[in-house]
Amino acid sequence: MHRWVMHPQEPAHLVLTHPHECQAGAITRKGLPLAWVLARHEPAPQDGRPVLRRPLQLEDFITLLKHSTAEAVIDNPSPNHPTATRSTTGTFVPAEDHTSRHPPEDLSTWAVVLKLHRWPPELVLNANPTFRRLAVFLLNQPITPRELAQRSGVPWNACAAFLGAMHHLNALEIRPVPRQAALLAPATQPGTPGNALLNILGRMRQRLGL
Repeated sequence: MHRWVMHPQEPAHLVLTHPHECQAGAITRKGLPLAWVLARHEPAPQDGRPVLRRPLQLEDFITLLKHSTAEAVIDNPSPNHPTATRSTTGTFVPAEDHTSRHPPEDLSTWAVVLKLHRWPPELVLNANPTFRRLAVFLLNQPITPRELAQRSGVPWNACAAFLGAMHHLNALEIRPVPRQAALLAPATQPGTPGNALLNILGRMRQRLGL
């Protein structure tokens, strides 16, 4: 299980700061994830980075840590135990965009339907510009991974990253494709794709210590 520890200085896996008190470019070049800490009504930079609002709420802070850990697992199959850094500035440096790296397995072979139990936290949605669009499709009605990518126009690997984050937050319902729909669907590769998806997400949960 990953354990987060507060440190006053680097090295770290997560940085919390205010936009005016941080050289974001330098931190980003170091590859450190970054999140902004802002007053409740203070406008947030339009850079897709997660935002924590003051006064800090425990639920929001836990969501941020979970999301940061999930991104580390998606980006690196065997990450080191992450630590968080606390600075007098306070920001979350977003991880690099994962939509162009580490293509996932072919989602069209997953014979399952997916649906969100609830609307995801804004902190997670702001981490990737495609996540909000994917959430709308998954909230409306059950949909297969292949349909999700086709209807949303979002690349496969971005869909997989979003599905992994939603499963990590226990917000994703996964069910086998209804028998009648499965009989009408084109033949797919041999095996049990539904179980394959559950195994992938299960390994992610195990790696996250859940």
